[in-house]
Amino acid sequence: MADINFAEAVGDVAGEAVTRAKRSATQLNNRVKDKAGDLGRSVSRYVRDNGPREMLDDVKGIVRAHPGKSLLVVAALAFLIGRVAVRRRRDSSEFRRGEALD
Repeated sequence: MADINFAEAVGDVAGEAVTRAKRSATQLNNRVKDKAGDLGRSVSRYVRDNGPREMLDDVKGIVRAHPGKSLLVVAALAFLIGRVAVRRRRDSSEFRRGEALD
């Protein structure tokens, strides 16, 4: 009998933990969505309010203020662009080979 009560108690605790985790995940998801929306609106407003010259001047100022971080960002972007290009080329060549077999 004690084993059944213990098992029920463990099940109740586990169920409550799952419920709390789901609630926390939902709240985090909503916060991330809100932050992404805010960031998108902020970027849109910045681009709308500043011309290309002002944006270039801002980028130059950021690079001068943070050269190491800027280099890391450029390296990361180059890596991602390279990955996309390789994947596109591979997918395209597989597609062409598939057509040749038909």
